[in-house]
Amino acid sequence: MKKIVFTGGGTVGHVTLNLLLMPKFIEDGWEVHYIGDKRGIEHQEILKSGLDVTFHSIATGKLRRYFSWQNMLDVFKVGWGIVQSLFIMLRLRPQALFSKGGFVSVPPVIAARVSGVPVFIHESDLSMGLANKIAYKFATKMYSTFEQASSLSKVEHVGAVTKVSDQKNPEPDELVDIQTHFNPKLPTVLFVGGSAGARVFNQLVTDHKKELIERYNIINLTGDSSLNELSQKSLSC
Repeated sequence: MKKIVFTGGGTVGHVTLNLLLMPKFIEDGWEVHYIGDKRGIEHQEILKSGLDVTFHSIATGKLRRYFSWQNMLDVFKVGWGIVQSLFIMLRLRPQALFSKGGFVSVPPVIAARVSGVPVFIHESDLSMGLANKIAYKFATKMYSTFEQASSLSKVEHVGAVTKVSDQKNPEPDELVDIQTHFNPKLPTVLFVGGSAGARVFNQLVTDHKKELIERYNIINLTGDSSLNELSQKSLSC
C-alpha cells in the first residue's frame, strides 16, 4: 500500500488544505499519516474530522526572528523533532510528504529530504512565511496560491484550492438553514478577523446589528473563543 505523510499546524490555516486533500488519498487506497504536535490545533482538527489518519506527535519549537531566551531551548526542540521525524520516515518509507507550513512542519520536511522522500509544500500567502522559506530549500516542489518571484524555480502557481473532487456533494443542513435567512435582493458583507476572531468586528456587528441587517446579509467569521459570547449577544439584540 502506498503511504503519504502530511504535516502542518499551529493555526487552522495550516491544516485546512490537508483536511481537503487527505480524504482523496484515503479514497484512492493510500495509507495516510500526519506529523504534528499533539497539543496543537492540527491534532484537534484531525480528531474532529474522523478521518482514518495515523497521527505522529513530535517536539516542536517556534522559529523567532527576534532575540529571546526561549530560542535556545527551541533549537533543541526543533533538533529533537527532526530526529523523531527521521525515525518516522525511515519506519514508514512513504512515497511523499506534503507540508502546509507552520513551525511544526520544518522538522518533518528536513527529515523527509534527508531520507530521500519527495517533499511537496504549499504556500497560500502572498509572501512566504519563515517556516516555508526554510522548507523551500528542502522541497521537491512548491505550490502557491499567488504568483511568486520568478527566481523560485521550484514553484508552481495553482491558485486557491477549494476542492479536490469534481463530484457535487449535497449541501449540509446547516448551510441550507443559513441560506433561508438570506435576502437575495441585498448585498452580502463578510467580516473576517484573525485566527481567533477580531473583537473589533464582533463588537461592530453586535452593536449595529439592526442597522446592518436592514441593508445587508451579514457573515461574521470568528474564532471558537469568541463564538459563544457573540452568539449570546446576538440573541439578546
